[in-house]
Amino acid sequence: MITLFFNVAILLLALVMIHSYFGIRILKKGIVFTDLAIASMAGFGIAFSIVFVDCCYTYHFSFLFSIIGAVIIALMINKTKHIEAFIGLLYILSSSATMIILASQGTEHFNEILASDILFTVNIYESVFIYLCVGAVLYLTRNSKYSEWIFFIALAVTVTSSVNVCGVLVVFSLLVAPALIALNQNKYPPYILAIVLGTVLAFISLIGSFYFDLPTGYSIAFVYAISSVLFLITKRVF
Repeated sequence: MITLFFNVAILLLALVMIHSYFGIRILKKGIVFTDLAIASMAGFGIAFSIVFVDCCYTYHFSFLFSIIGAVIIALMINKTKHIEAFIGLLYILSSSATMIILASQGTEHFNEILASDILFTVNIYESVFIYLCVGAVLYLTRNSKYSEWIFFIALAVTVTSSVNVCGVLVVFSLLVAPALIALNQNKYPPYILAIVLGTVLAFISLIGSFYFDLPTGYSIAFVYAISSVLFLITKRVF
């Protein structure tokens, strides 16, 4: 049990670190639905593999569709007015398509795509390695003239791995909640605060879900969401 929690703790820390970076960048760009749309496209890839190829090449199809989503957004971001609405429609398209093709399979697979149980993740260190590689690429290409394209491709790679590990809702929560809180204060560096806060919330969710026998993925999404909502309401009121 200790080994299980240690491995999951490493994965959660890696998830928080890489998603906090992307979350802050996305919120600053004002394209918050980007991560949700790409995550939903990755989820559609998983659903596609379940229905049409009997769960074979799940990661490959997930990556393919998330790359398609990232490329579409990268192409349209400077050429379309009200880009956030367009990205929102891309999310609706992929989510509804996922539900349609999974209709004959029941709701179990759809629920797993939304939020899976991170406690039973198998490829923990593979995911951590992917996040380390993504971080290295982003750092080395930070001044490249293709940095915008690299950013979206790196986001697609990250989201593909994360959706397979913890589900669409958890990915969106990891990306948005800590970054939103961090960018709505001026006392601490946003990225550092996002990592610290995200890590604390992740472990609260993990421990709470274990002791109260709750689904881990949905627990993480709930704790992240309620924390950010309460923070912003409290900040506004007081």
